[in-house]
Amino acid sequence: MAAEYSDVRLDCAAARVESRVADCRPDPSAPASTPALRVLLTAFHPFAGDGRNPSAEVLAAIVADPPIDGLVAEVLPVVYADAGRRVEQLIAEHRPAAWVGLGLHAGATAITLERRATNADDASVADNAGDVRRGVDIETGGPTYRPATLPLDGMASAVGGRVAFSDSAGRFVCNHTFYRAAAAAERLEPRPAVGFVHLPWPADWPRAGVRADHTIGFDELVKSVAAMLRVVC
Repeated sequence: MAAEYSDVRLDCAAARVESRVADCRPDPSAPASTPALRVLLTAFHPFAGDGRNPSAEVLAAIVADPPIDGLVAEVLPVVYADAGRRVEQLIAEHRPAAWVGLGLHAGATAITLERRATNADDASVADNAGDVRRGVDIETGGPTYRPATLPLDGMASAVGGRVAFSDSAGRFVCNHTFYRAAAAAERLEPRPAVGFVHLPWPADWPRAGVRADHTIGFDELVKSVAAMLRVVC
């Protein structure tokens, strides 16, 4: 996920940020003491030798100017076990109305909405702890797929063009985290909506291998994620 740093930097030690105030889905019938519902937004640190990860920097920009109230955000490690464990902890702790995971698909030219997570870790690249997993179930005996339950069609409409849908979130840490987040949501009532969004490498960030037909810049990625979060709420 990366090349040279630009002016935008993320202090990963301070990556967990909670925005102010209320419920993004107010219920007029709810008692005044009902705690605020929240959207949990996560992204990932750099990995595979890259110096930056656009998902983390998009998250930082969202936190700096939240498009919704009641937002909780955290950058996760690119480590199978740690990322999965942490997203489960966050969902259990905050009991959000929705979880939106952000990750990087560097070769894409569109913002990709993932329809489902697959019960498999199977990637040739190592995570940031050096763990290479091939053909490993995420949850022994678990379902083959866990679906996204976010309003994907509405999110796509909010963004407009250059959006794609996918039935495969890969078999690396993004998919692992998506699967475990969906499993954690199933244990709660009311059940949080969950889903994962893969972002392309920003067209205005120099990087070898970026396709010539890719035109989505960093600012547009930030605006697109903000628009999707408004629909989620």
